[in-house]
Amino acid sequence: MSAPLPPELYYLSNFRTALAWVAERYADLLSDEERAFLDTFHTMAWPSQALLVRMVMRKGCHFRLSKLVYPEIGDCMTAAGPLLEQGWITEQAVLTADEVAELLRKDEVLTYLPLTDRRATQKKAELLEQLHGTELPAQTFRDWCPGLDDQLLSLMVGELCDRLRLMFFGNLAQDWSEFVLADLGIYRYESVDISPESRGFQCRQDLEDYLHLRQLRVSVEQGADLADIVPPLMAFSSDNPYLCSRQSRLLFQIAQQLEKSCELEQALLLYQESNHGEARWRQIRVLEQLGRDSEAHDQALAFSQEPGSDEESQRLERALTRLRRKLGLPTMKRAKAVGESRIDLVLPMPAHGCVEIAVRDHLQQDDAPVHYVENTLICSLFGLLCWEAIFAPLPGAFFHPFHSG
Repeated sequence: MSAPLPPELYYLSNFRTALAWVAERYADLLSDEERAFLDTFHTMAWPSQALLVRMVMRKGCHFRLSKLVYPEIGDCMTAAGPLLEQGWITEQAVLTADEVAELLRKDEVLTYLPLTDRRATQKKAELLEQLHGTELPAQTFRDWCPGLDDQLLSLMVGELCDRLRLMFFGNLAQDWSEFVLADLGIYRYESVDISPESRGFQCRQDLEDYLHLRQLRVSVEQGADLADIVPPLMAFSSDNPYLCSRQSRLLFQIAQQLEKSCELEQALLLYQESNHGEARWRQIRVLEQLGRDSEAHDQALAFSQEPGSDEESQRLERALTRLRRKLGLPTMKRAKAVGESRIDLVLPMPAHGCVEIAVRDHLQQDDAPVHYVENTLICSLFGLLCWEAIFAPLPGAFFHPFHSG
């Protein structure tokens, strides 16, 4: 067992913890490349481990050596040696003009890149604009800037580490900073006894399916043609409920886009395929927009027999009232409203401008204190009552120690 690391290497300790977690719970899902990475990483000296983790945690994959300054690591070029031998980083990455320009300061852009206009009064963005559309061949950092006293180290295992991060967190939305934020108390997570059986992915195909869905989602966010995204998304199938929920969420988001664009028939089709919590209610709204009130009424009536939530039940009730009126059908009898007592107050405008606090202060009595709690009291009492059930260590409920629910 390796000796504990000093506090300044907290990020390496966290990374080691995540790798151990993955090795324990996902050993049967690891590829040969991932397994070799885990085995080799643990044999390296800690400065090399630390440098790799620093690079993994930073944005991008290309880093100038002059920017890799970490006192706890020392000479980063020495630490990089074993990483270069393994091919986990490289000095020979081929860069486009745009890529190398992002790594250079304005004065360096003026000095080393082939610009047609080298006026120093221009902003860097204006200088880079000259490179757009050019057909300059991609080459190494050294070839771009032969006179620059610096080196470039490029991360080659970024995607591999992303897959390991995916196995640990069960998603790619969370990153390694979760450890630090939890240590600082910024994020607080309930301590749950998570068994080795509790994992988000049960087979290697689950991992590939997650990445496939994520790529489709990224394409949607980047404005890709929905005609190229919807067919593979509709064809997606999995036995993993977690992945099916992600598919349903993306179907719902695309349907919302289509609805806003008045492509109602296509939106309706996607709402019908989605199991998102709001998809059934949106079907009713789209059918109404299409003028298919009778069909909307029948659907709302069927959904109301087994509502998915209290919110959906209330929405369906309002929709049925509206649709019955439009169709000339008898109105539904509503349950008699519970009687309520009312207090009318006329109070001076409070200096702090908060009406609720003014009412609280007015009603306050020594023997009957008044507290303004919004909805927090009921929610808190419910949470305390059901705490053990909510955070029961059921397989699949929590994937990792940073899972909020």
